[in-house]
Parts: sequence; structure tokens; C-alpha cells
Amino acid sequence: MSGPLSLGGTTSLVADNLVTVEKNGQIIPLVCSKNSVVTGDEKSGKIKINFTEDPLKIGKVSKERILIVTSSQVFLYGHKNYCHFATWNSKTPITAAATHVDISRVFFGHEDGRIRVMKISGSGFTNDEVFDSSTSQKDCAILAMHCDGKTLASVDESGWVTVWNIEVNNQLLFSKKLQDTVATSVCVTPETILVGTTDGLIIGLEKDNVKFRIQAHTGALTSIVSKADPKVSPQLCISTAEDGRILLFTSSGSVIKSELIGDYILTGVNWESNGKILLSAYGSQKVISHLIC
Repeated sequence: MSGPLSLGGTTSLVADNLVTVEKNGQIIPLVCSKNSVVTGDEKSGKIKINFTEDPLKIGKVSKERILIVTSSQVFLYGHKNYCHFATWNSKTPITAAATHVDISRVFFGHEDGRIRVMKISGSGFTNDEVFDSSTSQKDCAILAMHCDGKTLASVDESGWVTVWNIEVNNQLLFSKKLQDTVATSVCVTPETILVGTTDGLIIGLEKDNVKFRIQAHTGALTSIVSKADPKVSPQLCISTAEDGRILLFTSSGSVIKSELIGDYILTGVNWESNGKILLSAYGSQKVISHLIC
């Protein structure tokens, strides 16, 4: 493991709080912190973008655009010099968001259970519409999109996991209620929908059936990501949690290894093409670069 990159300031415990961008040939992490997004670029100097609220999510919406989401506003920035392009103000509090680097639509969950769709055109937002999410009973707590940009999964506060095909008129594929647990993260793979919980479980759903359960961590899961390689089946996945560990496993439920990273609450993970992963940690003020062997 290489040395951590100091960010300065205290990071907030939020999911989806880490992305990377390539700038001048370097891979630069951007992390959600308290009322800000901070870069971990030690060589060219750290940059801090300040907000009036804690960011809920940071994500890529193209190879040149970054989306930063708070509970009441959505901001569109460019990679180059982190130039601010546009702001969208939400009338209803935002509780979740899902983005994809290769499509122009962004999905927002709201506390009334609705999912709103925004299209990004050039440097602004267009075509605000409400997505039919009538199966949700309470807050839309978590949203995640498949790496192909075709499948969207949501988890609401009451435990319903709902999956749609967004390419075919937002077709409902299935809905499943989780029993006796609370979801904290979700990842969509070709084989399964992976749901992380407060009690350290990873639940693999195949359509509306529970395919497997893994006791992955001793603390609540904070994120699950897949390597998103279309040539590999099942997908290689990593989970992070409050116990400071990562779990390497497959989307079919096979555990490869568990590894203690340190005395951190890990909050985000990003898988790089060189085999390394970047991890963000609550309270540690660090982005950790770690090589998966």
C-alpha cells in the first residue's frame, strides 16, 4: 500500500463520495468532505470547492463533466480547472442520485419516493421529468446504475429494492422487499443486484430471488463496486464498510479475500485500470491507494 494522500478537513460519512479524473496525465481523486469537494492531487496542489450543504454524491456524467449533488441543489462542473457550468435547484429534498459516464441522463431520488430524471445537454440541464417509481413507499434512499447504463436499481427507506430497464420506457423488471435488515448500498451487475446492509451482509438478488448472503463485514457496508469488465463473468467486486476492511468477491457470491486496510471507516472505493483501488475514509482525512494482489 502506498502512502495516503492528505486531504485536510474532515470527510463526511456519505456513499458515492469518491471519483477520479485524469488531468495532465495524472489520476486525481475527488472526495466529498464537510461542505466541500476536495482533490487529493499532491503534485499540483489541492483544490477545494465549497458548498453550503454537505455533498451527497459526486459522479461523472461524461468524460469532461462532474456532477455534485447536495440535498437541495445539483452542480455541473468541468474536469478542466473545475469550472462551474450550471446549477439546478430542487423543490423537493434529494436523498439519492445515480450517474453514468456514458449517458446524458441523471436520476435523483427524493424523500417522497419519486425518482426524477434530468438530461444534461452541453453545459446545462434540460428536460426535467418524473420517473414512474410508484412501487416506492418512502424515501428513495439509494440509487445505482449498471455499468452499461441500461439498468437502474433503487432502495427505499422501507426496504424495497426495485429494478428498471431504463432503455425500454423505464420498464419495471422486479421489486423485492428485504426482511429484518436495512440497506446501506447497492451495486448492479449483469448477474445479480448486490445489496449491502447495516449488519455487514451482502445480499445477492437474481430477479426477485435471494441468490446468496455473505457475512462480509462486522460493521455497516458503505459501498459496493464492480470492476465493470464486460469480458469477465461473474464480475469482480469490492465492498467497503465501517470495520476498516475491504472484501474482494464475485457477483455470483464467491468470496476471494477479506483484507484489513486500517483503523478507518471506509466510505468509498474507485477501481483503477492499473489494478489499484482508491479508498476514502471518514475522519482520516486521507485517500488511500491500495494494490489488489
